[in-house]
Amino acid sequence: MRQPIHRLPSFYSGAIVPWDCVRNSWEVVKPDKLRFIGGIFVLFLLLSCLPCFGYLLFGPVMAGIYFVFLLRMENKSFFFNDFFKGFEQFWPTVGVGLIQLIPDVIYAILYFAFNSALEPRGSRNIRLEEFLFAFGFIFLVYFILSITFKVLLIFALPLVVERRLGVLEAIKLSIKAALRNLGGIIVLIILQILISIPAVLPIFIIWAFVLVIALIPFLGVFLSIFGIICLIAYIVIAFPLLGAVVLGSNVFAYRQVFPKLDSDDIFHSPPPPTAYGSEYGTAM
Repeated sequence: MRQPIHRLPSFYSGAIVPWDCVRNSWEVVKPDKLRFIGGIFVLFLLLSCLPCFGYLLFGPVMAGIYFVFLLRMENKSFFFNDFFKGFEQFWPTVGVGLIQLIPDVIYAILYFAFNSALEPRGSRNIRLEEFLFAFGFIFLVYFILSITFKVLLIFALPLVVERRLGVLEAIKLSIKAALRNLGGIIVLIILQILISIPAVLPIFIIWAFVLVIALIPFLGVFLSIFGIICLIAYIVIAFPLLGAVVLGSNVFAYRQVFPKLDSDDIFHSPPPPTAYGSEYGTAM
């Protein structure tokens, strides 16, 4: 039974220390790498295998990952089924998840409209500059909307998971807290992109290796199969591990901004800014 919220939780302004978020997330993931890789891979596989229901499941899936990180931040043990805890608050997490995916829906609509406009003319009759302009416009709209929604709603799902807020309450409070911590969130997103580049680059290298080796007679076939196996193994291991660190850094940013609840879910005065291993509340 969801308990009513009588008072919205307080939060810090200018509280996010971006590098500490990433570093502390890795420290949490490192001792339990296999469980995080397995759990996140299964959840991501669930989303990819159910494309129609993926939009509905996105919120509960992310909420389950956040729940595990909130447990580990308090040095509490977790089990594999804890990755599915987000489904216990199904409708609030679905609501927040659907709103977070609005940029993806808009992108899909624009892309479909673009392809529909091309069909009467045919791909050979459209000029290159027209194609690049249209595609660039679609990508720019998607990029701006994605960053905006990611920044403003970064705390929404953790607020639903930990504070049991409703959809509108969580979204409004997340926007308010995000605007008061805007600089730290933007720097955190930049850091997340930077740490993703070294993890994504080997995929292109392995894929190029597979394409080149495939041209070699006889031996190329076996080397290509080996390269494909390496590529699959890399995706199965590296992507979930990177995803765990990135998502965990969001949870640490949430904790820096929103103080921990006590055992009775009563909102007392927030802890000192030096809690949770950094000078939270004094940065930026």
